[in-house]
Amino acid sequence: MVRYRLQLTTTPPSLPPHPQPQAPPSSRWKIPLIILASLVGLVLVIIGIGVLFVLTARDFTPTEDQKAAVVTANYLAEWFDIEPEERGETWECKRYLDGSKEIFYLYYHEYITLDCTLTIGVVSFL
Repeated sequence: MVRYRLQLTTTPPSLPPHPQPQAPPSSRWKIPLIILASLVGLVLVIIGIGVLFVLTARDFTPTEDQKAAVVTANYLAEWFDIEPEERGETWECKRYLDGSKEIFYLYYHEYITLDCTLTIGVVSFL
């Protein structure tokens, strides 16, 4: 019996190169969107805390020592030639959540306007 051996002299056609794996289009934007959403969330939390801080302010009556620390029209009358009137004075006092206080004083007269703000903070030593 005769055996024949078939030998191919041509090379088989080459296969296309394997493409490099790429991230799907949806996940390409995933990390930037997570970072952007985190930053927007952080800004919104900070704004929310600020709004909560301001909206929870309560009025209070200042003590005589606190009033003495504010520059008023009566104090200026000692240095300048003015006659202060009680009806031109406005006091507004606020106490915030952290215990800090702000005292706003406004004096308005025909030729004189005096605006003074006193902020009393809470000191804590840790």
